[in-house]
Amino acid sequence: MTVIEKLLAALVLIVCLVMLGRMLLPARQQQRFDALLREWRDRLRGLRHRRPWQRRAARQDAARTAEEVIRKARHTASRSNGHADKAEPEGEWDGNVFRPKSFKPPQKPH
Repeated sequence: MTVIEKLLAALVLIVCLVMLGRMLLPARQQQRFDALLREWRDRLRGLRHRRPWQRRAARQDAARTAEEVIRKARHTASRSNGHADKAEPEGEWDGNVFRPKSFKPPQKPH
């Protein structure tokens, strides 16, 4: 037997013993064991896709982009829209939400 065959046989033996041990557990503990295995699997998948420095950089980039979009929206809302007959609505900004002082419901189109 080669080394690869021995490693494969050992891996299959370990998997079989773990599955046998799981079958011997009560139902509640089987659920806990399954949840633990799913958690390990999710962590391994997460490590493959995201590195800590990449997460931090992505968070900073998202915050920077959001701040820029909010700033642009405020600037656009505060500027006149080019129409002389329309006045800017009065109100105040609460974060990135504009709250008008008065609200006119939409007119029915008939």
